[in-house]
Amino acid sequence: MEIGIRTMFNTVEKLLRFTDARYMAVGVYHGTVFEKVAALLLRLGVERGIVVQGMEGSEDVTVAKPTRTLIVENGDFSPATIDPDSFGLMADVPETEWTAELHWQTADAVLRGESHLAYLLNSGLRLWVTKHAESLEEGISMARTALDEGLALDKYRQWLSCVI
Repeated sequence: MEIGIRTMFNTVEKLLRFTDARYMAVGVYHGTVFEKVAALLLRLGVERGIVVQGMEGSEDVTVAKPTRTLIVENGDFSPATIDPDSFGLMADVPETEWTAELHWQTADAVLRGESHLAYLLNSGLRLWVTKHAESLEEGISMARTALDEGLALDKYRQWLSCVI
């Protein structure tokens, strides 16, 4: 931390699997580990996954510019660029000091359908990666429907009632 260099643990911690989930999304910061992480997902037995070269190593694709990814499936991986503009979801992302409270407020607004449509991109991506949608476009459409009809909020409330 003192010299500002990420250690191997910043990457390795993202590959811990507490279940045998068939699907996985992993973010990386450095392009030098991009393909290595995809190969590790294959070795871990992931049926379909995505490796995202996201902001600060996040597994979220950005809505501010195209994002470089590797799609892992069928025992191999291939490059894909996810361009939010091609889905009409390009948006400027303001510099924000994220706090726990702001994360909660944003998630709550998204679930109530009161947030920017750009949040649909990552929701749709996960629906596609987990094979709930045949394509990213269909995943985005499904996410929009889930938010517009309150289905996502209902599911969140069901989950919340089980953990409280």
